[in-house]
Amino acid sequence: FVYDGEEKSVSLIGLPDTISVSYRDNVAVNAGHYEAMATVEAIDPANYEQPAPVSGCWWQIEKAAYDMSEARWVYDGELVYNGKEKRVRVEGLPDGVKVESYTGNRATDAGAYMAEAKLKFRDKNNFEEPLMPECKWKIEKKKIDLSNVSWDYDEGSLMVYDGQPKEVKLVGVPKEVEVIYIDNSKINAGTYNARARVSYDTRNCEAGEISDLRWTIEKASYETENVHWTYERPFEYDGRDKSISLCNMPNSIGVRYRDNKASAIGTYTAKAYLTYDSDNYNEPDIDTTIDWSIVRKLDD
Repeated sequence: FVYDGEEKSVSLIGLPDTISVSYRDNVAVNAGHYEAMATVEAIDPANYEQPAPVSGCWWQIEKAAYDMSEARWVYDGELVYNGKEKRVRVEGLPDGVKVESYTGNRATDAGAYMAEAKLKFRDKNNFEEPLMPECKWKIEKKKIDLSNVSWDYDEGSLMVYDGQPKEVKLVGVPKEVEVIYIDNSKINAGTYNARARVSYDTRNCEAGEISDLRWTIEKASYETENVHWTYERPFEYDGRDKSISLCNMPNSIGVRYRDNKASAIGTYTAKAYLTYDSDNYNEPDIDTTIDWSIVRKLDD
């Protein structure tokens, strides 16, 4: 027998009509082991011999098992890290069974966990202890969206050397990400490879990588529109040195000359040699060569 709250009983079968029987411990409701006893007697002892005694009968009512087929682990919402506590719990328990306590069913950080539920049940005498399997559950890492992140520089960007630092940086960076830059800030003209490494809570989040950026600081150009040689017409010979030079030169350009001085009558070719910051400036647009003359003085 299995306990179901109803009365169970055992009795003798096959007795002749001439025998009466009385029982002890042959009826029970609760689960347990019992020994039923039967006393048999002849109904008409004057005409029938007394029957032999009947041995006792051990019988039992087995404990019932709770129907746990609907019991299951459930959770609310998506198990993805967001800084808030997540939990799993048991639902669908049969009447008479409740959760007494949980272990490992709550967490905040991303990771894998093992939840256990300790159950309590109402009728321990008549029901087997119900068991709930452990639950392996996981909080997934949050995926940080970097799809809108870009460099504030493109092919149309123009950076020109001016002696001040220039930099490129990322825009559209999510608030949970910090950026570590390499070679994104420079002063001198040149082409550079900027790199950005994103820093974030790697335990609870994951993100892709940012592509490197090739960027350029263009060389500057000197303002030389007003630079010219100090020579307009031939000099008249007077025995003294004559010289020509470039005027209105930018201060940052150095000049040395060849054949820009003479005292004798003749035609000369003056040459100006320029020194400048060729790393950061384009070659100056200056005519560095000029022919000039000292001529015989005309008689008054």
